[in-house]
Amino acid sequence: LPRDTLLVLEDRVQLPRAFYEWPTARILTDDDAALDVLAAILASDKNSRLYKRLVYDMQVVQSIRASQQSGRLASKFEIDVTPEPGQALGPIDEIIQEEIRRVMTTPVTARELARVKNSYRSAFLNRIASVHNKADILNEYNYLAGTPDFVQKDAARYEKVTAVDVQRVAQKYLGQHKVVLTVVPEGKRELMLTANGGGQ
Repeated sequence: LPRDTLLVLEDRVQLPRAFYEWPTARILTDDDAALDVLAAILASDKNSRLYKRLVYDMQVVQSIRASQQSGRLASKFEIDVTPEPGQALGPIDEIIQEEIRRVMTTPVTARELARVKNSYRSAFLNRIASVHNKADILNEYNYLAGTPDFVQKDAARYEKVTAVDVQRVAQKYLGQHKVVLTVVPEGKRELMLTANGGGQ
């Protein structure tokens, strides 16, 4: 992207919602795994940075989620946030940008990294527990990696992610230009995020 792109969509909704999206690495690459870990550290559960700060501590957000949405040719890193009624997106945007800068400048903690890796390991094992899921996974690997027995290599991608890797991909991808889409209630375009924050 040559510059940040700010878009607004009016819809039949009660509250505004903002979506941040960055182009990222394609699926099954090492960067893809590190971006999954970064997403989990930023906003995955009650212990993640943005979720804890905005939902639990400040109570200004109903929901916030980060994810690496992986594709065969290209992927996108997304953060989406829905404020509580009466809360403007501008100040929330400042906190999101602050936490992104923090993860870009300071390595994540060993505890955060271990928590996310344990979570992924557990989810991975649960996913291959049934015969039906195993068949789906073999087919998926055959399509994406060209071989159905990629499972151990896939698990290894996450095991070898380090704090340095997480910081590096944050700098490499989230330090680049992004698309920001604000979905607002009909007739409320003034709630959109702008280059100066907006959403007032």
